Amino acid sequence: MDQEEKMELLETAKEYVPNLIEGITFSVEQLREDNVNEALKTLQLVMDGLSWCATAITNLVPDISLQEINEQIKEVVEAIENQDYVYLSDLLEYEIMKIVEEWESLLNS
Repeated sequence: MDQEEKMELLETAKEYVPNLIEGITFSVEQLREDNVNEALKTLQLVMDGLSWCATAITNLVPDISLQEINEQIKEVVEAIENQDYVYLSDLLEYEIMKIVEEWESLLNS
């Protein structure tokens, strides 16, 4: 990836992360209001966005570890499988959001 492609990727990621944060927030709100179907629809988009951002960040910062986000994604899947929506909303709000906010800081530094 040349420098111009990296700059484009950086700008796209900077623009995308706030949308990802918005999607996480919306999913949490929907789960707390017991709108599980709506939350899960949005959560699918959030998970796709997390995957894209993780790929983008590893292209921009090759030595970054994705172990934490991968562990949290496994926890999200497990919470969905167990229909533990309280735990799912907590994971999204306190764990996934923290990681995405760290990514946002990294991208903007």
